Formats: sequence, C-alpha cells, structure tokens
Amino acid sequence: MTKLFIPQEWIDQANVDDKVTVAGGVMTVVGDGRAYQIEPASRFMQVEGGDADSFQLVGKVKTESQLRSMNADAMEDTVIIDDSVAYKVQPGYAATFRGAGDPLSDVFR
Repeated sequence: MTKLFIPQEWIDQANVDDKVTVAGGVMTVVGDGRAYQIEPASRFMQVEGGDADSFQLVGKVKTESQLRSMNADAMEDTVIIDDSVAYKVQPGYAATFRGAGDPLSDVFR
C-alpha cells in the first residue's frame, strides 16, 4: 500500500477550503472521492541544540505508536527520545491510500 505524509497544517487548510473531509480516521478528497486512512505522525526535520542524530531519524516519518515504542515524548513540534535527544518535527499524519489506481489526488499537486 502507498503511504504518504500529510502535514497537519496542510490538512487544516484543505479542510477550511473544503478540499477534504476528515471523519473517523479517514480523510476523503472532495471531488474525486479518494480516501486515505490517517494516523497521527511526525516528520523528523532536524536535531535540536546541535546534538548528533544518534537515532538516525532526520528525514523519516514515525507514527504515534512507533514513537511510543521508542520511548519518545512528543510535544507540538518537538520529539524527545529517551530523555536525551530532542528533534524538531513537522506534525501531521501518515496516510494510507484506500483505493486502486493512482494514490495522488490532484488536490496534492
């Protein structure tokens, strides 16, 4: 299955602009009907404070359940792993396309 990362900011604006609807963990694109199962996630952007990326997470996306299994604390745009390394993250959702064909709706382009 195709997975996408969708930033929280994008979903908020698309919802205001009536481009998507979100209900029951499913985001549906208005117009073409493409549906995506969404799960809260974070995209790791950089390590805070000049520390080393000892967990090798920069550029990766982790769901809330994956973060819990890593002993991570998420707070808005920061995730702290094992009380030792702080990362700046982009909050959003891991989205799994729930259909056949092209998973990318024109709303993403």
